Amino acid sequence: MMELMLLEDVLRRLRDEQVIQDKQHGFTKGISCLTKLMAFDNGVAILVDKEPMRTPKTLKIAEIQARHIAVDWESLGYNITRCHTFNVTICYHYFCGRNESKADCLDMDPKAPQHVVDHLPPYTNVSLKMILTNPEGRKESEETIIQTDEDVPGPIPAKSVKGTPFEDKIFLNWKEPVDPNGIITQYEVSYSSIRSFDPAVPVAGPPQTVSKLWNSTHHVFSHLHPGTTYQFFLRASTVKGFGPATTINVTTNISEPPRPIAPPQLLGVGPTYLLIQLNANSIIGDGPIILKEVEYRMTSGTWTETHAVNAPTYKLWHLDPDTEYEIRVLLTRPGEGGTGQPGPPLITRTKCAAAAPGLSYGSPSYEAVAVVYGTVSLVSLQKPD
Repeated sequence: MMELMLLEDVLRRLRDEQVIQDKQHGFTKGISCLTKLMAFDNGVAILVDKEPMRTPKTLKIAEIQARHIAVDWESLGYNITRCHTFNVTICYHYFCGRNESKADCLDMDPKAPQHVVDHLPPYTNVSLKMILTNPEGRKESEETIIQTDEDVPGPIPAKSVKGTPFEDKIFLNWKEPVDPNGIITQYEVSYSSIRSFDPAVPVAGPPQTVSKLWNSTHHVFSHLHPGTTYQFFLRASTVKGFGPATTINVTTNISEPPRPIAPPQLLGVGPTYLLIQLNANSIIGDGPIILKEVEYRMTSGTWTETHAVNAPTYKLWHLDPDTEYEIRVLLTRPGEGGTGQPGPPLITRTKCAAAAPGLSYGSPSYEAVAVVYGTVSLVSLQKPD
């Protein structure tokens, strides 16, 4: 009898204090253990057949690089996943050039506390969110916006590099890299001569370097040699360093080939020769002069005789007496097309040959030629009284 009284008192206390719920099987009057076990299983099934409670509380950015982002999150227990198998997905999107966007989702390893989102563009705002999925539903986190780090810039577009040559300078302009990958801090241009029409110009020497500010995309390179090809290397820089270089070759212009300004000067004349001074120091056009030539002809003939000259004066031999000649000078500089137009001609006449035996002042009058400073006149000589 005492045992029954104690049992009733214990059960009353358990019921009044709600120590055992109605779903608890056993220890309750009028309900079998089997009935209560089925009710308990149904309650568990209701809890399981639901979507996840929430996404992880914290989506942390563990590392930010130029082209990838590492993401951390908390461990996912059964109280969050509802006892189901589950998947974790990281979705991201960003805007690239010309207002184009790119988006993708990556399946994570649910057991890993961290994952790397890679193949991202440098210096770009990337929106990230995490999605927790089980067979009954899904939960999405709020988006987190992260900016990737800077990187070295891409090359300067080759088509944007323009070189305008002059005789002794080159004007060069360019555009910013298509992929700056950050904030451009400066440009660097290195250049050197690689070949020249003038053999006196040194080539293959050490390059010279010019630095330009971020907002300056042009430069004038002065004190260059005419007819010389220069090679330029252009590259841009961010705080991460210089990017790859873009190369362009530009050749300075060659002015008009050398041409004498004045005609040759007559220094002496005879029946069969003419002595001239070339007057090759006063020229129009560009040097250096590597060859001087004298060409001449009878006034009524063609230019068939050309002589190379390596002295300031030259004597033309084996000419016909009492004959009018045209004489002009040609100058040549190095390279193709280096011979300029002939200078103005000297027109002069050789003297008459010596009088034959028996010819005297008593003979009929004869004519002689006087040449004074390139002008020709006929003088009639008579026997004096």
